[in-house]
Amino acid sequence: MKTFLDGTEMMEDSLYEGQMRYIPEEVKEDKNFVEKIVYVSPIRHAEGNFYLSQILAYPEMYEQMLQVLKEYDEDIISINYDDNERRIGKGTYKILSKSNKKALPLNVYGDGMKKAILLMSAVIAAKDGILLLDEFETAIHTSAMNKTFKWIIESCKKLNVQVFMTSHSKEAIDKVLKCSTECIDDMAVYTLYKDSEGTSVRRLDGKMAIEAQDEMGLELR
Repeated sequence: MKTFLDGTEMMEDSLYEGQMRYIPEEVKEDKNFVEKIVYVSPIRHAEGNFYLSQILAYPEMYEQMLQVLKEYDEDIISINYDDNERRIGKGTYKILSKSNKKALPLNVYGDGMKKAILLMSAVIAAKDGILLLDEFETAIHTSAMNKTFKWIIESCKKLNVQVFMTSHSKEAIDKVLKCSTECIDDMAVYTLYKDSEGTSVRRLDGKMAIEAQDEMGLELR
């Protein structure tokens, strides 16, 4: 991954899930330096790795998250952490729902619920940092995209998170662009395409992207 500032290459680094980096103190002192980078792969939700413990520090956002999750289970009441004393540090996240007699482990729920919880909790984990979502729409049903993406985009703005989202889905891109009118001015779409010089990049701000797609039929993928 190469980082550029006003067209000048500033640094080159590798990025992978679970990465640990040594950062010199003089770099940390740079007011423009961002230490916190959260990366979510397309299949991480299937691995059972979430950031749920961090969202408990934000009660209001936790309640909003539960409202979004009703798109996946309309009877959801809460998400709790069951700490198994015989296996310290190996507790289980459980979902309490009126549709079940007892709280069930999160892992028994479908991929859609797990992916939504992962994405939303990742936003909290990336507060004041950078969030990288690769193929962000994977496992999210189209009927739940509006509320899920709206929460993600508006929460990123609230928590000062710069989010980068990649996708091959025309519908998912359209849903993100139109999910929040208050954040549309903060969005931009970058499309890679082949030309005579190799690979080029086209940038459109949020409003221009919607107009180009809806009125001019431009392919944004």
